[in-house]
Amino acid sequence: MSRTCNLCGQDNFAVYLNGFPEEKRGILKCQNCGLLVTDPFPTREEIVLAYQDEFYGKKRSQRFGNLLEKAVYLFRWARAYRIKRLFKPGRVLDVGCGRGITLYFLKKWGWDCTGTQLSRNAAEYARRTFGLKILEKDLLETRFEEGSFDLVILAHVLEHVPYPIAYLREINRILKKKGALILELPNAGNLFIGTFKEKWFGWDLPRHLYHFTPRTINQMLSQTGFKAVKKDNFSLEYAPYVLLQSSLNMIFKQRDLLFEIVKSSETRKSSNVPMSRIIFQLIAAGILFVPTLLVSIGESLSGLGDIMGFWCIKRSGLRKGM
Repeated sequence: MSRTCNLCGQDNFAVYLNGFPEEKRGILKCQNCGLLVTDPFPTREEIVLAYQDEFYGKKRSQRFGNLLEKAVYLFRWARAYRIKRLFKPGRVLDVGCGRGITLYFLKKWGWDCTGTQLSRNAAEYARRTFGLKILEKDLLETRFEEGSFDLVILAHVLEHVPYPIAYLREINRILKKKGALILELPNAGNLFIGTFKEKWFGWDLPRHLYHFTPRTINQMLSQTGFKAVKKDNFSLEYAPYVLLQSSLNMIFKQRDLLFEIVKSSETRKSSNVPMSRIIFQLIAAGILFVPTLLVSIGESLSGLGDIMGFWCIKRSGLRKGM
């Protein structure tokens, strides 16, 4: 089946990885620009099933157990606090805002907050709990006015969308002239990708449609009128866990089992994981935790960590229609 690259427009793809039998999918690589693409793309029905109450519980919209939920709040506070230190309060849009925790803290510090979130459970939680304005729409359906926002947050969203170029162009359009974009996403060009291959936790098929490297995301930012003024190579929230789960995937046959275990009991019900597997997985995770944390820090210092973040500003002189 012919496919046109979303980044360079060419149709020269080759198989990059093909070892995902459960998902019945593989990953293709554009031979021109290097962009990695899930193949085949899931249908709309498959996407709905992939997200159906998997990330957020039906009742409380809680994704993990109580202890990890506290950690999630701490990490979201840290992200919001960093924004508070670097930017004056203004209008902020969090695309794919989840339960709105980051926006909750920014709202307390004087920001005018808006979020988009397709999960009804998560959106209702954010409205009910934090009093936030949340639109249950895709960004491309929101029709915000040009120059509406001082800041847009796009954290672990771009890899999920079928048209990343269109997303970034729309964000550029709705940002003010001196607006900024905070972007965070998995790094498919990390130091150990050649070791983990299909076992890398960051692939997350079929939910992740595109898989970016520093080269391809920088090309995409440049094409859509952004300039990265700062790069983060380490995320304490995500990077150590990605490396830990990837290491466990190399040891155990069942992929991403630790992730199933740490979900809240409500979201874990359908997993039916035998207790013996849970015990062995937790023992192995306990043994590997400190080593993978240290290796993750070293990996990030090399500039090739599992997560990459970019603080971007709009470039002047972007041509209309780009």
